[in-house]
Formats: sequence, C-alpha cells, structure tokens
Amino acid sequence: GELVRKLYLRNLHVDVTEDMLRDWLTYYGEIESLQLLRKETDGSTMGSAIVTYANRSSAIKALKLHGHRFRNKIMTVQMMKPTKTAFFFGLSEHVSEDRLTKFLKPCGDIMHIQWVRERTHKHSGNWSGIAAVEFVSTDDALRA
Repeated sequence: GELVRKLYLRNLHVDVTEDMLRDWLTYYGEIESLQLLRKETDGSTMGSAIVTYANRSSAIKALKLHGHRFRNKIMTVQMMKPTKTAFFFGLSEHVSEDRLTKFLKPCGDIMHIQWVRERTHKHSGNWSGIAAVEFVSTDDALRA
C-alpha cells in the first residue's frame, strides 16, 4: 500500500523549502510526492513534511535519516501510520454534519464526526473550523 512508501518528517527548520528537501531526499530514491505542511493562517511552514517514495525500499532507506541533523535541526522521520480518521480544516460554521457526510460519501462510510472546538481560559466551545471524521476503514480515510 501507499503508507509503506510514505514518511512523516518533523522538526524541520522553518526556512526549509520543498526543493531543498527534494534535493536531499532523492539520494534514497525517486520521490513521487513531497508536501511541506503549512499553517492555513499565514502559509508559514509547520516544520513538518510528508514524503511519498516511488517504492517501499526507498522509503525504508530514508528512515535512516531519523535523528540526523538537517539545516542545524535534528529531524524525526517515521513511517506514516494507517488511521481511520481524517481532519478537515477551514470549515464554515454553517457546515452541518449532514452536509459534510453527503460531501464525503464518495470517499466511503463515516462512523463519526467530531467537531473540534477552541478552548480558552474563560470558556470553551468557540468555532474552530475543524472536524475530525472517523471512517469505517483506513482506505476510506485516505481517499478523503
């Protein structure tokens, strides 16, 4: 499956670009896709990336980078773990559970939707625009 070719990199320097990562990581094999994770608010990097190699053996070789220094920071490198949950960000407060379920129906069957609420020291329950959707299978969650 795709997950055995997919790595999650954390603790990257904020100045790291996708091109820099791609140049460095292609040493271990052909990269099918690379995504530097960014904050929705301002587009700045979150210090994490998801890399999908063309084959499993390349991804396994690249696991050797765990604990190595890149751009003066020690990286965490691990295989992506299968999950039945997909997170959705930037949702309008007008999106209902029924509407979200209908929108995601082509991906697969949904077991549960959990709306994530912001918490402050005074009260909780402010709209965050985030939903955690648990699907019946990991394949359904990956399609989402």
